[in-house]
Amino acid sequence: MINKQNAVIIDIRSADNFKKGHITDSYNILPVDIKNASTKKIEKFKENIVILIDANGLSSTSIGEALVKQGFLNVFVLKDGIAGWNSDNLPLVRK
Repeated sequence: MINKQNAVIIDIRSADNFKKGHITDSYNILPVDIKNASTKKIEKFKENIVILIDANGLSSTSIGEALVKQGFLNVFVLKDGIAGWNSDNLPLVRK
């Protein structure tokens, strides 16, 4: 989905964890901002595929449900989160 369908990646981890390593071109938005509908940064992606990333794949489901309620049509959760991505030796951006 990321490579072939231009999926938008939303990383819901803390800013510090995001800086330690994140997927290229992902957006760092905190869960509290999503729950409060403070998602102006990603509003234009409501019809795109959206993939939520957390630390281990456990806390993204409720955030995904909040996005669906806000009108996002195609929301997915990355199984095992960034830990799974990292364990598969996939690339991370660090800054």
